[in-house]
Amino acid sequence: MNSILHPFLFLFDPRLPIYFPINLLKWHEMSSQLDTISLPEKPGLNFYFTVDVEYDYGSGSSGRSKFVKPFLEKIRPLLSEYGINSTFFVQGNLVESHQEILRKLSMDHEIGLHGYAHEPWGSSWFVKYQVPSISERNNLLERSLLAFKRAGLSPPKSFRAPNMVLDEKSRSLLIKHNFQVDSSYPSYFGGNSILTKYDNLLEVPVSVDPKPFFSRFGIAHYNVFNTYNIATNRFIGGPVEAVKRLIRLQLFHKQKPSLVFLCHPWEFFDIEDQVDEKLFGYSSSKNFRVLETILTELKKTFKLTSISLSKLNSSD
Repeated sequence: MNSILHPFLFLFDPRLPIYFPINLLKWHEMSSQLDTISLPEKPGLNFYFTVDVEYDYGSGSSGRSKFVKPFLEKIRPLLSEYGINSTFFVQGNLVESHQEILRKLSMDHEIGLHGYAHEPWGSSWFVKYQVPSISERNNLLERSLLAFKRAGLSPPKSFRAPNMVLDEKSRSLLIKHNFQVDSSYPSYFGGNSILTKYDNLLEVPVSVDPKPFFSRFGIAHYNVFNTYNIATNRFIGGPVEAVKRLIRLQLFHKQKPSLVFLCHPWEFFDIEDQVDEKLFGYSSSKNFRVLETILTELKKTFKLTSISLSKLNSSD
């Protein structure tokens, strides 16, 4: 059935122009609610810096991961300088080949799981590859857990699916294997960046600006807090104002203000000649400076508390 419906999943993307009236009304209603929430001069903010450690350029790559090690070696002292505790979601098949640097990182940061080889864990219109069967996904989880053990790492407690696409069967597998946090909610579709609990599994979405940008064709663009949107300056009013909108939304829902930021190792190196510049042209060694700038702005504007994602579930 999934293979039959797959070509039509695009029509259910809530960002499409056919949903423009709904999205516009939704934002107007939300905006009026957020206007009732006042913020202190320097609001408190839990900050979750996360990295998807994966093949270079993600699912569309040739299976190489040459940017992983140099990124991990460079990001470690930078995070230490800013007092940031992070969660690194690592592909299971990359764990043993990078075990030395991952063990060093694990002393101050959380090592989570990002699938086994960047395979899909659910269906969406933009997912090009066949979703593994439930038994195959279970096997991939077990292989990943074994890789962690062989690398001398603690079993992962947090999971993020490639492309942030996860179905109910995959979520059940995570619960079965004692994961505490999933960060796969497709926040790029819009909606509330709020926490949801499924049995003992806490869903922690990557944060998104609740205010959409509408293109001239009526397409709603929801800017996720990630390297791309920071590097290309896509936030309305700037990233700090977007974070304030997010905080107001979370306070409206009576949740602690939190910001989940996402990046990938390959985004911090100059794009290679054979790579699609339209998709990945923002990738640049200059993004380390961009990251430092946004971290400095966040620390200046908010009272940041930086912890790993799994600790969020243990302290919710």
